[in-house]
Amino acid sequence: MQQPVQQPVQQSIQQNNTPPVQYKVSAGETLYAISKRFNTTVDDITKLNNLTSTNLAPGQVLLVHTGTQAAPPPTPPVMIRDTQIAKRDSTTVVQVNQDSLNSERHLNANRYGLFEKNEKGVATWMDDPGLDPNKKLVLHRSAPIGTVIKLTNPMTNRTTFAKVVGRFTDNESTKDVIIVMTKSVADALGALDKRFHVDISYGSPNE
Repeated sequence: MQQPVQQPVQQSIQQNNTPPVQYKVSAGETLYAISKRFNTTVDDITKLNNLTSTNLAPGQVLLVHTGTQAAPPPTPPVMIRDTQIAKRDSTTVVQVNQDSLNSERHLNANRYGLFEKNEKGVATWMDDPGLDPNKKLVLHRSAPIGTVIKLTNPMTNRTTFAKVVGRFTDNESTKDVIIVMTKSVADALGALDKRFHVDISYGSPNE
């Protein structure tokens, strides 16, 4: 069977040379979130506005450079493994080996049969009478209770682990967050604000 030949693709990059724009800060926004929105860096925003703190106030106006926009990489060709190809009356019929696909899907799980899940979003910490503030505990929307979650603060590059002890409900303080934690977890991540961005990963028995 003849293998498909991939042609080299050049990735085009457009440089945005426009001057900085004014941006009005919304409630709960952080420098990291704004830098991602405009594809720039926290350091650039800090220097451009002569900021001495990462704390932002709602309604505060910042000057922001818009960064370099890169074209998305081309989608690689999809290859189907373990197929049987038969030609009948000039028509090609492809039969997929389902057992092979199931086996390949199983290989994505680790040796304990868990699938790694990765999430990025906003986190918050709170004082809850039901949570010991001195222990590294978290509340998550869907992770099973007892799951140990790895958390990373992309602004400080600090990483820690915490145990899921329950769920949380949506209210004014947990709006748009993916995880709620004790003060001990926030301190371990070097969080400067009550709400901040985190990357989390954990094992789940379901894909």
